[in-house]
Parts: sequence; structure tokens; C-alpha cells
Amino acid sequence: MVAITKLMLIVCYVNTDLINVMLLLPLNPGSDLALLPLPAKLNKVCVLAYSAIIGELFFIAIGTASKISYAVSCLTRYMVVSTPAHLEVAKQVLRYLRGVKGEMIRWCARHVTTEADLKAFAMRAAEVLYARKLCMELGFIQLRATTIYEDNAGCISLAQHMH
Repeated sequence: MVAITKLMLIVCYVNTDLINVMLLLPLNPGSDLALLPLPAKLNKVCVLAYSAIIGELFFIAIGTASKISYAVSCLTRYMVVSTPAHLEVAKQVLRYLRGVKGEMIRWCARHVTTEADLKAFAMRAAEVLYARKLCMELGFIQLRATTIYEDNAGCISLAQHMH
């Protein structure tokens, strides 16, 4: 109950940027990017910096931090018409990532499982089958089996014994 009361005090009396950092949200809930003014003349340096940040954030959102996916999708709408205000919102997402980077690393370490490796192995096998069929259609006949390497012992055992 005390923690909820403290949170309510923070929400009522503290700056929204500080709330954003304290609650660890990638995007301020009250921010509407559509309300930010668009420039009459584009600042190429700002657009370039913004695009670079958004590209990196997009890669991170796909690879490790799905929590930022919504924020990144909102930010990508302004890739070619970004302003310094848009750049500040993108930097807020970077600040969020800085605050939770240890959590994400632990999450990745915990969730690398045999099942995930087996699914990745199956996807690689499907890609190999597609590539072999394509090569055969182009006239390149494959005479030997294609070797797919795997280092997860559990995954190897499941693949060998078909469990």
C-alpha cells in the first residue's frame, strides 16, 4: 500500500520525464508524436541522426527487446521528417534501454532453451530444403546431403531420436 501511495505522489507532483524513467517506459504515455510540429525545411543532420538511431532501435526491438516494439513503430513514421523533438523522444527510448540492459541480458540467458534451438534448427533445415530445390531447378544437382551444425546437446538428442 505504501508503494502505491508513493507512486501516486510521484504521478501527481513530479515531472513526466522523471516518471517515464522511474516507471521504465520506453515512450511517455502522454506523448503524441503526431502533435509535434513538422519542419518547413528539413534539417538533414537531424534526419540522418534520427534515422540511424531508429535503425538501431529497430534491430534491437526485433532481436532482444520486444518491449520497445510499439515505441519504435511509432518513431519510424517520422524517419524522413524528424525534428529535434522527435530525436529527443528517440533518445528517451535509448535511456529506457540503458536502464533495463541488465534485465534483457538475463532474460536472453534464461530463455535460450532446447526447444528454441530445436525450432531454429528446423527453420534452418527448411531453408536448406528450399535452397536445394532452387538449385535443382536451376540445374545444379546436389549429390550429397547438406550438413547442418548444432551445438545444443538437448537439441541434437531430440533430432536424432525424434522425440
